[in-house]
Amino acid sequence: MAPLAYSSILLTLFLTLSLFHSSLAARKLSESDQELQLFKYHKGPLLSGKISINLIWYGKFKPSQRAIISDFITSLSSSPSKPTSQPSVAKWWKTTEKYYHLTTTRNNKSPNLALSLGTQILDENYSLGKSLNDNQILKLASKGAQKNAINVVLTAADVTVDGFCSSKCGSHGSSAGARINGKSLAARKLSESDQELQLFKYHKGPLLSGKISINLIWYGKFKPSQRAIISDFITSLSSSPSKPTSQPSVAKWWKTTEKYYHLTTTRNNKSPNLALSLGTQILDENYSLGKSLNDNQILKLASKGAQKNAINVVLTAADVTVDGFCSSKCGSHGSSAGARINGKRYKFAYIWVGNSETQCPGQCAWPFHQPIYGPQNPALVAPNNDVGLDGMVINVASLLAGTATNPFGNGYFQGPKEAPLEAASACTGVYGKGAYPGYAGNLLVDPTTGASYNANGINGRKYLVPALFDPKTSSCATLV
Repeated sequence: MAPLAYSSILLTLFLTLSLFHSSLAARKLSESDQELQLFKYHKGPLLSGKISINLIWYGKFKPSQRAIISDFITSLSSSPSKPTSQPSVAKWWKTTEKYYHLTTTRNNKSPNLALSLGTQILDENYSLGKSLNDNQILKLASKGAQKNAINVVLTAADVTVDGFCSSKCGSHGSSAGARINGKSLAARKLSESDQELQLFKYHKGPLLSGKISINLIWYGKFKPSQRAIISDFITSLSSSPSKPTSQPSVAKWWKTTEKYYHLTTTRNNKSPNLALSLGTQILDENYSLGKSLNDNQILKLASKGAQKNAINVVLTAADVTVDGFCSSKCGSHGSSAGARINGKRYKFAYIWVGNSETQCPGQCAWPFHQPIYGPQNPALVAPNNDVGLDGMVINVASLLAGTATNPFGNGYFQGPKEAPLEAASACTGVYGKGAYPGYAGNLLVDPTTGASYNANGINGRKYLVPALFDPKTSSCATLV
């Protein structure tokens, strides 16, 4: 296909000034998943010719802040008259030319791209408000030139955008622009496959159903009081008429997952039901596999629990390292074929979560510890007075929701199967209404301890649980 020379394109990109912790759940890639990850050319056009990069500043930015970005854009192109110290931004950008050298047009020539800083548009009065959706981002991007241009929307620190922090730090896309000289400046819209990936949908696989026991495998040293924090949380997932809990409750939070079940019907047109209960607790205080574990060893530990009608949760102590812990994940969930029971082999689901208190509390126990990156707001007081364990509750809660609604990798999720966004991970960092990067939202505060929470549990417990993606409203649902 010919490059997009002399044609027109409107690309949208929003970038933000805030980053903060994200709790990631990962699983091992199969060979077929690895095939999908091959980096290859799919025969479409690349940008070519002289392209202006126009900046649309949305919200309050200091002139010095705007200069940082505009100087970066200008630095992409090297100028013989103004040599830059090496290594330079221009040298970094030259790597993209290799893609162009691999691409030839109909006349067997490689396309060329020349970028330059275009116009800068200021919208300091928040013309569309401080909470934006994708359509509004596109509307802002459309303020820039719509021919031979990349329009970059930059939103200020006090602006929230759908999916920001929960699933993205920025995005890019394309859209049909206005008509110029009778010609529609049409760039390609997202393909159907691209749009499919962006939808939170059901992939036709089974959900967990029936009576499921949650078995806890404690690996390493945990105090009895620490184990009680987690076991009480698991018991709190089910409401008991004989033991009513103050509202809002953990049980009420968990009911959001029932909406996924109501949208799913079995062969007899009935929605499946799920009833969770606390199962057995297994202690491995002697570190039987050592203090440095890999994924296979996590599975080996998970296999110690029942392998039928069960979720086996491996909880590793603060002095145990696990492959990928802190660097790419705070926990994970998966499934495996268990032992044969009465001649039949069952699949069981499992979860692993680590205690991050001494390794990476800013990443895996936020907001009870200041984040590694982003706004450094004061840490909140942990409701059970244990930063590590209260952080574990958040991650256990998130992964339980993901396990119930996507236990075997073909349930409810958004995005690619190898890195899905699930019921809770689609709402990372949101705990109450009004949440934005670095701020967990409007939470309840215990007047005695000053601890922040949003859900009540059994035995007078208070917990902080993550927002869950509501499949009926396509939004993140919070208790408070």
